[in-house]
Amino acid sequence: MHPIANAIGAPADTSIVNPLTERFDTIQRQLKQSTETLDAIHQQLSNPAEGKALDERINQVAQLTLHVVATLGQTDSRLGEFADRLADTQAKCDHLKNKTNLSIVIVQRCVVLLIAWMAVGQISLCRNSYRNLS
Repeated sequence: MHPIANAIGAPADTSIVNPLTERFDTIQRQLKQSTETLDAIHQQLSNPAEGKALDERINQVAQLTLHVVATLGQTDSRLGEFADRLADTQAKCDHLKNKTNLSIVIVQRCVVLLIAWMAVGQISLCRNSYRNLS
């Protein structure tokens, strides 16, 4: 069961939740990698005198920048896929919520009918006993 589902005491369909969690973790790792690459670019630009030629440093920064752009492009497409999957999951949850609400309403009406039937039975018993007394 999923930790959030555990917290509210609801069963979770792991076939839906696990792929979403895995995709979210993948996106987090890619964003962390991009952040580390950006930190490396910042370090390259902030330490100009480490014995490296300007052309070499520019080449490294360009390579790191291309890496960041590629990673962010992949992250963007995966975020789009994640948003689509999340929307599908939300639609399934809404459908389940509507189905559950319908079931609750049906059970409520059945209980009301049962109580009304019991009340009619009690009234009938009272009438019959009153008639037998007179």
